[in-house]
Amino acid sequence: MINNKDKKKLKAIANTSTHKYQIGKDKTDDNVILTLVNALKAHELIKVYFNKSVASSIDELTKVIINKTNSELVGQIGHMIIIYKENKEKKNRIIL
Repeated sequence: MINNKDKKKLKAIANTSTHKYQIGKDKTDDNVILTLVNALKAHELIKVYFNKSVASSIDELTKVIINKTNSELVGQIGHMIIIYKENKEKKNRIIL
């Protein structure tokens, strides 16, 4: 579980991160989840943007993404969430 101090650090890192993924009309099908799982393995910290077409269900989709990717929610700003999953095998990992 990430504490508030770690969330603050991760949010600061996310501000400069270019690892962005977009959720559209396909919402959270298996291919989208697989893409996010692979992105978390590679980068540990990613931003996920929701298109306006799914704006009404962002909270629900966030819960699904967090559960299916076994990641943690760092923060949410409007149509964007920041998620984190530690990867101990990664060479240049984010140390909390």
